[in-house]
Amino acid sequence: MRQLFFILFAILILNTSLRAQSYSAEVNVGISSIDAIDLNKLQKAFQSGTSLPIKITDSFPARPDFGLSIFKTMAKDSNKIGLVWNYMTTGGRLALSDYSGGVQSDQILVNHELGIAVELYFAKKLNINPFVQIQVLALFSRLKLNSKVWLTNNDEVSESTIFLSQNAGIKPSVGLSFNQLKMPVKLKVGYLIQVTDFPFYPKENKSAKLKLDDGNQIGPGLSGFRIAVSTEFFF
Repeated sequence: MRQLFFILFAILILNTSLRAQSYSAEVNVGISSIDAIDLNKLQKAFQSGTSLPIKITDSFPARPDFGLSIFKTMAKDSNKIGLVWNYMTTGGRLALSDYSGGVQSDQILVNHELGIAVELYFAKKLNINPFVQIQVLALFSRLKLNSKVWLTNNDEVSESTIFLSQNAGIKPSVGLSFNQLKMPVKLKVGYLIQVTDFPFYPKENKSAKLKLDDGNQIGPGLSGFRIAVSTEFFF
């Protein structure tokens, strides 16, 4: 009798819990831009630091980004709270080449965003629901500097250095959720605000900082627009 009572009680609690809330996973693909103010200064410092007529061919353009979120949905108001991970990469390049050889300097930026998100809906049980979302994020950035010099006789010299930086950010967004399909599709537009400005440091020495000759420190400069399309899977 006790076992039967426990089983019935467990079923009742599970049923109530499933009614009260549900869980979903969200996969998104989008476009990220960054201001990269410091990184642009770094490129210009590289350019002015050599007598060669080296040119900036890429300067941290907007690039695709990817994300994964796990949300808990409250049945009363359809609002959500969850954990998010976002990934993006972009880069810069300085290059010069002619018949005798070439010089190339790449600055590859990789950024991971980890944090929490709150999603608030303006309407309920509509085919198209507007919402706002706020993400509070820890930003983990890696800057890889690759330099290469080569000659037409196949002689080549290359060097690589890695710098790291951790910052905090807030990303407010507005969007629309299209619920006609079995798996809802969302369109979201937002802006990442990097609220701290900690510079890069060498991977091997956290106390050192990446600086220009004038003493200005170099940080990732991740603030920028974010546009994404996502699909949601419920479980």
